[in-house]
Amino acid sequence: NIGLEIHDFVSYGLATEEELQFMEELREVFLATCILSTLQSVVSITTYSLLIYGIHQAKYKLILPTLVWNPINICIDIIIIIYYNVLFDLDLHDLFLHIVLITTAVYA
Repeated sequence: NIGLEIHDFVSYGLATEEELQFMEELREVFLATCILSTLQSVVSITTYSLLIYGIHQAKYKLILPTLVWNPINICIDIIIIIYYNVLFDLDLHDLFLHIVLITTAVYA
């Protein structure tokens, strides 16, 4: 069904082959980002559950997974932002602004 719609875009002159190829690549990137976000959420829920349990039971070694996961999670988000900025050909000012917004949203 999607293939027919893409063919209709080309046949009606609404999009060129290059634009459709870019849209297909973009769809694959968005799908990969959604899968990665789901995995990040599962790991975050697990580490935060261990954090809550560790604080409640006074087992401070259970705080360690959260201390390790948070910087890794932020690095993954920054890499995704850099990739999207390269993909959409944005300038360095936009890249810096997006990184600042993400890091302040995480620590706020």
